[in-house]
Amino acid sequence: EPDLVTLWTGPNDVIRGDDPEDFEGDLEDILVQLRDETDAVIVMANVPELTELPRFEEEPDPDVTEARVEAFNGAIERQADEFNVSIVDLHEEGIEEDLVSDIDGFHPNNEGHRRIAEEFLKVILPQFGL
Repeated sequence: EPDLVTLWTGPNDVIRGDDPEDFEGDLEDILVQLRDETDAVIVMANVPELTELPRFEEEPDPDVTEARVEAFNGAIERQADEFNVSIVDLHEEGIEEDLVSDIDGFHPNNEGHRRIAEEFLKVILPQFGL
């Protein structure tokens, strides 16, 4: 029985060209199952502004647009509201190039992962009175 579940999904779905409505249905299924199986605090991150990543600044992709990121974040927000899930707002944080891997220009580097963890902790700790 976990006390905490963290979830970050969406960025890969955006870049694969997945449909936001299909994503929302899948996310709903995940949250239904979590709520059925646990009373844990659930904290979920939204999608950063992927268009600002070096990979997509250098080579724009028709699947990676501000409108699609907004559609996925809308799905995340609706499901978070429906299932009483707190959101880590990575979209609002923006992209800092020095936090992105030089290898693929998409994934966070070590410092980027640390910063993401810090953003999660800002949301998680108050949930436990810390």
